[in-house]
Amino acid sequence: MRGQFPGVRYVTSRESCIVVCDAIRSVPVLMEKYMKRESIGVLVSGAGSNLSAMIEAGLSIAVVVADRECDARWVAMEADIPFRVVRWEEYKDARDMSAARNLFTQQIVREMRRHEVTLVAMAGFMRILSWHMFEAYPQRVLNVHPSLLPLFPGAHAVCDALAAGALETGCTVHIATEKVDDDQYILAQQRLPVFPHDTEASLHTRIKAIEHRIYPTAIKEYMDQLKNRVPI
Repeated sequence: MRGQFPGVRYVTSRESCIVVCDAIRSVPVLMEKYMKRESIGVLVSGAGSNLSAMIEAGLSIAVVVADRECDARWVAMEADIPFRVVRWEEYKDARDMSAARNLFTQQIVREMRRHEVTLVAMAGFMRILSWHMFEAYPQRVLNVHPSLLPLFPGAHAVCDALAAGALETGCTVHIATEKVDDDQYILAQQRLPVFPHDTEASLHTRIKAIEHRIYPTAIKEYMDQLKNRVPI
């Protein structure tokens, strides 16, 4: 595995590799305002199954932001969490995709700041964010990806694993950067076998099940480490 996070403890077995963040010495000292209140902003595009897992795990979620209307709205509403839509289609400009992405991301950052978010968690969010997000929340944007990064990055990770004849795959929780599916700072991974009869749907369902277990745990561990090591 490349680009391990300094101070990370790796717990391995024959069937799985779960990575737990023990230390965050390489995370820059953060401003005091970030630690006044723990609150998560969740980015979604779909059904909100990872959002539901975060809620069930008791994570403090300040706002859910989607790039489109989606079923995650009902998950947020049931938990009495504010839900906002920043529609990518309203910003999309095929002539200048970079400028469109900048404006789109800046609006999402405004929503996060409006709700005093201290950490951003992408949960099935299908848009690429510009540098504005990572400047506003340095080393405080997390993502879960349905593969064992650095293997199979991108939007079609499950299909790509099947097409490659992979014998195993899994999911990865990592600190997101401007580089899509960056494996520089991996917080947690768990692997699972690919069965001969697996389809994209069946494999994705099994990956989702382990995402729902390790993503909330990794978020909790990471926020605890930040809280314990950064003076308020």
